[in-house]
Amino acid sequence: MIEFFRTGGVTMWPMLAVAAGIGWLVLSTTIRLWRDREPEASERSLQPILFWGVMSVVLGVIGTVGGLVVMSQAIALAGSVEAPLVWGGVSVSLVPLITGLVLFLVSAVSWFILREWRGRRLEGADAVPGFSQ
Repeated sequence: MIEFFRTGGVTMWPMLAVAAGIGWLVLSTTIRLWRDREPEASERSLQPILFWGVMSVVLGVIGTVGGLVVMSQAIALAGSVEAPLVWGGVSVSLVPLITGLVLFLVSAVSWFILREWRGRRLEGADAVPGFSQ
């Protein structure tokens, strides 16, 4: 896992911070919904989960484009390179994008589940989505 993180380059550090932030937001919103008898207050903490998920995709795109630029500069300096080497560089440059998309998927699913749970709390049902009583 550490090697995967290193492979992604410098944009993986901000993505790590975004992932920690998303985790904190999901955890704090879950606790707030679990304890709070007024789920209206949790609306403000739902939107940032989705926002930071989108920001992880943006960081992934920036990291991938940066990786492709560095790779193309290296190819231009080398002159002639083999196709497997080029595709190896492309696969390495896609690591930030894949990481950003996975973070977005996690944040979007978390946002959806918490939003549905909040909606059920507002309707008066205390059930956790997906669990029957």
